[in-house]
Amino acid sequence: MHRIYGKAEEVLIWLGHTADQSTEAIRLLVGWAYRFAAFLEEHGVDGVYPDTPLPELMIQITDGFPVAPWIQPVARLFARPWRHRVWVMQEVILAKRAIIHCGDVAVAWSDVERVIEMFSYPDACNGLDVMALALQICQHAHLRRLHINDLGRYRDWLPGLTWEELLGITCEWPFMPEATDERDRIYGLMGLLLEEDRVNVPADYSSESTVARIAFDVSCVVIGRTGPRCMMIYCNDARPRPSGLPTWAPNWYSCQSGNFRAWNDVYDAAKGAKGTTWTPRLLSMSFANPKLKLMGILVGHIGKALTKDARSSSDSKPTLRSFQSWGSDLASTLRKTADAGCTGAAASCCDGLLWWLAITGTPSSGRWPVTDFERRQLLAAYEVFMGIRQPPDSLDIDKRHDWYEEESAFYRKALKFDKYRPFVTSNGYPGLGQASVQVGDRVAIFQGCSVPFTIRQREDGGYHLNGPSYVLGVMDGEAMENGPDFQEIVLV
Repeated sequence: MHRIYGKAEEVLIWLGHTADQSTEAIRLLVGWAYRFAAFLEEHGVDGVYPDTPLPELMIQITDGFPVAPWIQPVARLFARPWRHRVWVMQEVILAKRAIIHCGDVAVAWSDVERVIEMFSYPDACNGLDVMALALQICQHAHLRRLHINDLGRYRDWLPGLTWEELLGITCEWPFMPEATDERDRIYGLMGLLLEEDRVNVPADYSSESTVARIAFDVSCVVIGRTGPRCMMIYCNDARPRPSGLPTWAPNWYSCQSGNFRAWNDVYDAAKGAKGTTWTPRLLSMSFANPKLKLMGILVGHIGKALTKDARSSSDSKPTLRSFQSWGSDLASTLRKTADAGCTGAAASCCDGLLWWLAITGTPSSGRWPVTDFERRQLLAAYEVFMGIRQPPDSLDIDKRHDWYEEESAFYRKALKFDKYRPFVTSNGYPGLGQASVQVGDRVAIFQGCSVPFTIRQREDGGYHLNGPSYVLGVMDGEAMENGPDFQEIVLV
């Protein structure tokens, strides 16, 4: 199908008959897109930039249109069954020109792209009742990230993406698209791949081909080629896993990277160690006996696992009270660990860095090492957040709350402690891991990986992979300084 979509002059997409004011919604989309294009042409630009007059943009585009009454009709248009289908990706991405038809009216997908882009700039929407519309459009058009942000790159890279690139993109989606046959949630995206990646996992609809088997086959291809670094970072216990899928293989059908992907780009826990470069190889294990043998070191085991903050939904935000409670519990555990004997040096050293652990050493959306300037900014914002630094005496009382919000924002937005389970290793290092972390689990650093992982030993000597973790004191190669010997660790 990918060849048909790619070679066709036009791909016509039928949403169904007219209903729920769909005609008016489509005409509004076309009008908004036309006005957006005219605005860009008038200003001689091809997109929105930092100096673009966003309020002027929105006023010119809406031009007195009553935006609020069309929020629900446009949202219902995007909520039709078509947008749930996994095959939608190929239809709109590979097509030279895709046209959406609903009843007697039509809109080009390029116009839909413009509308989604237009409402993606919050600063442009101040004073206009369009934020709900923007949110619903972007949520329903879940292929936005792949299509808008990566379409240009994809077409530049024709004839396709690699498995690693596709996994990295789909793991950013809030949910995976649907398919009548669950296996199509992977097969339906394979038309976007390079030919050599596509043939490595041939479509198989026999009874022996299960969702777990397909995810296993993909994982073997990618880990064998690039190493475990870019794959195992997606292994976590946040989502259910298909029966039979080994713990070291990401669940392609329902996985999200969260902050783990950022850690992968920022840290290098195996830095400086010899023999940690991954050599491409063919993983010739069977699905019935999926043992992944990796070289690694064990840097300690979990001595104490604390209760994860119950308020951990994506909609909630950490509060000063919850942060103080978290920090107090963790500091108390570290002191007890230090008092227990030979682990005092690590525990006492880490005690003063819990403010850094709470943000996992990265800004809110940082995917690169923090600069010295950013570190000073974060520490200054932390001091305001904790009340260590107070507003100037000359500041009016009614303006102090705004001062606090503004001055502490850089640190507050970076807080991540509430999303992971805190723990302290037996040798005094605090960390954040998966919800399933428990006392006795090991902390391991694997060949070819950038971050530590928590693993759990089985009776047969193998290990289950819990997932990636952030361990203060070992993220930048500290555990490699004395040249430790790597050992074979078997994951199942």
